[in-house]
Amino acid sequence: MSAHTALFSFKKYPFIVVCTALILTACGGGGAGGGGTTWTPPINDTGVTKCYNNTAEITCDSDAAFAGQDASFGRDANAATTLVKVGGGAEGFDYTKVCMSGELAGVGACAASPVAAANQAAPTADEWACTKDNVTNLIWSLESGYGIWDPYAITTLPGISNTAIRCGFSTGWRLPTRRELLSIVHNGTVDPAIDTGYFPGTSRAYYWSNDTYAPNPAAKAWYVVFSDGNANAIKGKIFNNVVRLVHGTPLPDAALTDNGDGTVTDTTTGLMWDQCSQGQSGVGCATGTVTAMTWSAALTRAVTANTANYKGHNDWRLPNRKELESIVDITATNPAIDLTAFPATPASSYYWSSTTYTSNPGAAWFVFFLDGYTFAFSKSNGYSVRLVRSGQ
Repeated sequence: MSAHTALFSFKKYPFIVVCTALILTACGGGGAGGGGTTWTPPINDTGVTKCYNNTAEITCDSDAAFAGQDASFGRDANAATTLVKVGGGAEGFDYTKVCMSGELAGVGACAASPVAAANQAAPTADEWACTKDNVTNLIWSLESGYGIWDPYAITTLPGISNTAIRCGFSTGWRLPTRRELLSIVHNGTVDPAIDTGYFPGTSRAYYWSNDTYAPNPAAKAWYVVFSDGNANAIKGKIFNNVVRLVHGTPLPDAALTDNGDGTVTDTTTGLMWDQCSQGQSGVGCATGTVTAMTWSAALTRAVTANTANYKGHNDWRLPNRKELESIVDITATNPAIDLTAFPATPASSYYWSSTTYTSNPGAAWFVFFLDGYTFAFSKSNGYSVRLVRSGQ
């Protein structure tokens, strides 16, 4: 019996899932139809494998003032050594090419390295037309459309793809959520910020998501800019953006559990979060005020917390860009977070991630919790910090 073995490797918590032919759908392997699973995957890593100070690249963890960055943890950190993939892809990403017929690369009439269709609007059965993400179990169309949010992105293009039975699916093609679009962002590269080996033809333009903008849902929707991977909603629904469709069970939102000890666990990602922002403490995080700090100070704060065995743990760190985004509640605003799980979160605060902005070592990614906007600013700015442990 054939088997697919996937290693989800976290620096301190590796575990292996072996998927036999009898349970490939549940484990996210096998044919393209695995996209209909209820299996909950980890989130994708960022693609960042280098560390930086405020001006240039440095050896990871060589400078105590800049230790514990994104590149020191997760799938990306193990990509060149112990990480086992189902398919291929840059850094910690794990992708498999899918032919128009729905067969995976190397299966049936789909070649081991199928050629991308020159005309993605009408690929032949044995041409590469989709890419499967083996981490999230989502299947992405290689076709790019262009139009307004509704009806084109919401209804028109999905209908065309369903009619064409794209990659074996006659139903289920849809506009991706913001979180799903961000899952394929490769923050280790720019212009475009994606693995072009598995997403050829991706432009550096704005790509529509299915999520409306909570402060103004009638007029605006979120999109991801693939020049660098930022998420924004400045443009209205009436403007034209690029459209890339996805198939599969939508990535779940955060499922937060208050552990009763000042920590919160997200059972969707397996991450444990500090309930309070740094500077706050006590029941409901009602004691103290949020401390603003530079990016270097934010990294160092995690080291200090670990030395003190903060809240009973010594493996806290600054979250990477995708981890921090995973607790954004974009259905809420002012702030865009679950205030029951994370009380007293300031509405207008920027929160640091551990991810440097690849094209400018002097900047790092943040999340603005007023609405969930995510971009990068100078590392010398003073922003808020929420620590995390385990997981990616």
